[in-house]
Amino acid sequence: MFSSKYNGGIETSHGRLAIRLDGPQGGIPLLLLQRFRGTMDDWDPAFIAAIAKDRRIIRFDSAGVGRSNGTVPATIGGMAAIAADVVAALRLSQVDVLGWSLGGAVGLEFALNFPHLVRRLIVAGSSPGPVADGPQQHPRVPQVMTRSENDEEDFLFLFYPPSDCATA
Repeated sequence: MFSSKYNGGIETSHGRLAIRLDGPQGGIPLLLLQRFRGTMDDWDPAFIAAIAKDRRIIRFDSAGVGRSNGTVPATIGGMAAIAADVVAALRLSQVDVLGWSLGGAVGLEFALNFPHLVRRLIVAGSSPGPVADGPQQHPRVPQVMTRSENDEEDFLFLFYPPSDCATA
C-alpha cells in the first residue's frame, strides 16, 4: 500500500537533510536524485504513487536545497557524497538509483565513487557530465543558472529546447 512519510530530516555530515520515504518497507529501495534546483516535492505525485506501490522510495532535499540545511556542494562528486550519506544515515547496504537530469550525473558519480551501495542505476534525461571534447552548453547557461531566482523565461531557456512544440 502506498504511503508517504515525511521524516522531518536526518542528520548527516552535511547537515540536517529533509527526506520523504514512500511505499512499503523491505527489498532494495529506490533512491531518487533530482534535477538542477529541484526539491523532493518536484517529483510528479502520480509517478511517486505508481512506483511506490511495490517498493520503498527515498526522496530528499540535498544540502542547502529546499528544506535542508547545509551548503550546496560545488561539485557533482560533492552531491554524490551527500547521497551516500543519506544511504548511510538510513542504514541501508544497497539501493537502486534513478537520477533525472543533473541527478543523472550525480547518480553516475555516486555509482563510480560508491559502487558497493548501488545495485542498479537509471540515468534519465541527463548527460555524462562535462566532457571536454563533447557538446558544450550554451554560453548563457552559467549566467542564467546562477541567478538567485529564475523567472519563467529562464526556466524555459534552461529546460526546454527553443521550439514552439517544446513550450506549447
